Amino acid sequence: VLGATKVGKTCLCQQFLQEKFVTDHKETVDEMYSAEIALADRHIILEILDTAGIDEFPVMRRLAIARGDAFLIVYAVNDAYSFDIAQKMRQLVLEVKNDLTPNSIPMVIVGNKCDVDINLRE
Repeated sequence: VLGATKVGKTCLCQQFLQEKFVTDHKETVDEMYSAEIALADRHIILEILDTAGIDEFPVMRRLAIARGDAFLIVYAVNDAYSFDIAQKMRQLVLEVKNDLTPNSIPMVIVGNKCDVDINLRE
């Protein structure tokens, strides 16, 4: 899970894995989540790396991208700068994976914080 600081990456992970909505913000330093989930007719182990914000630990981020199989890139709809960061993260994934063919790497871009008052959006 990639994106700028304070866009809701950790909140999305916790909501998905624990069905728990967290309202307070705690800065994350690359946290790994693991869960067994049912997928079609089999069970798989899903490992999710919740990364720190864009400015922290760039070497660790590149290593995480190199090891990753799929990517969730998050931006906040009330933060235009975070959308710019999301675009940079997408390019970084393509660069690290050595593949500029966008359809070959599973990647989802998420516009988060849609519950924020529309007048507060950038």
